[in-house]
Amino acid sequence: GYCWFDALPVEIMFKIFGYLKANTLWRLSSVSRYWREICGDPCLWVPLQLAIKVEKTVVFVVAFGYDL
Repeated sequence: GYCWFDALPVEIMFKIFGYLKANTLWRLSSVSRYWREICGDPCLWVPLQLAIKVEKTVVFVVAFGYDL
């Protein structure tokens, strides 16, 4: 079926999908082949990987009493 969301420019879809968490992107990738291509793009996953690394570092720093 037709989805109006698919008619958006891919740049807009990247912007919208960029706000989503990894588990949501993973679920959306099963909607269609087109969405799988978008959800699988590294530009969406690299920021998530960096955020996870930063979050783990902050948890470590706080847990061991270091100042940021």
